[in-house]
Amino acid sequence: MAQSQYPEINYEEQDLAVPPPTLISTAESFEKKGNSWFVISQLPSDLAVTVDDVTFYVHKTTDGYFLTWDCCRPTAIVGIIKIHTNTLLTPLCNLIYVQYPLLARCGYLEQNALQPSISNHGFELKLQNLPGGAEAFETVVKFCYGLPVSLSPRNAAPLRCAAEFLDMSEELEEGNLISKTESFLTFVVFSSWKDSITVLKSCQGLSPWAENLQIVRRCCDSIAWACQETTGEQSQWLNDVATLRIDHFKRIMTSMALKGLRSEFIGSCIMMYAEKWLLARNDVEIEGAKRHMNRRKELKWCIQQGRKREQEFESEEQRMIIESLVGILPHEKEAISCKFLLWMLKMGVVYSISPALIFELEKRAGMVLENASVYDLLIPNGEQGTQVK
Repeated sequence: MAQSQYPEINYEEQDLAVPPPTLISTAESFEKKGNSWFVISQLPSDLAVTVDDVTFYVHKTTDGYFLTWDCCRPTAIVGIIKIHTNTLLTPLCNLIYVQYPLLARCGYLEQNALQPSISNHGFELKLQNLPGGAEAFETVVKFCYGLPVSLSPRNAAPLRCAAEFLDMSEELEEGNLISKTESFLTFVVFSSWKDSITVLKSCQGLSPWAENLQIVRRCCDSIAWACQETTGEQSQWLNDVATLRIDHFKRIMTSMALKGLRSEFIGSCIMMYAEKWLLARNDVEIEGAKRHMNRRKELKWCIQQGRKREQEFESEEQRMIIESLVGILPHEKEAISCKFLLWMLKMGVVYSISPALIFELEKRAGMVLENASVYDLLIPNGEQGTQVK
């Protein structure tokens, strides 16, 4: 019989429990030093992942690394050794193959070619456009290495999007991060309108991932449904919804309309939102008109260039809010008061919304004009902001 070309490791057969041949290793700790994070374990890190301006020193592979275990105490790890590729291991030897889980759980990292480090110490990878940035990846690393991770309404959406980006699916490992975050959103977040509002606000920097994963839509639907069940908390619900961005608010109102909610309630939501974001005060209206019209001529009211750009941005934002609100006004006459329609018409003239929407407001106001007061009928002149007509 030809002698094997590989040396054999001797062992004594004992009637003891045999540990699994592969061990998914966890980190001892995760420490931050300066602007870098280090996974502390018995093996040296060989992969540097940079997200934004933060570097994470983790493990790419542990090919050839084994843990030795005590035959009398199968759960006790004695040490760690490296076996060369020309060494033949018998099936029952007291060695356990070590597998670090970051690449095993992240399909994106496993599939992408890693560049050798300039310092020749392992590999490096720059993750660009990762949803949630370095904060989300920090939690991903902790999750992969078995360190404690807490899901909350504040971090659920960034982690769900980051998990999708990194392809942390069930195909790679059961109970991976996609399923964990999806379950949290479905069974915890979407059952609470307050949590849904928190998650919706966290989606502002996650485009297009939050949209593509239907997180925004599901949050808006959850909030829209909740208005029917919050009789005792309707005031708080209105105040919280009024703090949302105009595009999210618009989607909630649209969802409420599709679900058949009363147009009067939808109208009251729109009026509250407009009063919060458009500053419905007479002095603000007149001063806004003066400044807006003067800026269209000589911009004399504004001295500093930075202040001018800031005011122009605010005007554009308010113009967008007015146009969005006009577009979702309920069609029923009793849903919106004449006073509000005329005030929106004033603001529309001040901020130069589209002529089609001006005409729509004039038509809507004309249908309920009998309910207007004399002051309600005073509208700033589009050519001279200090005059009314």
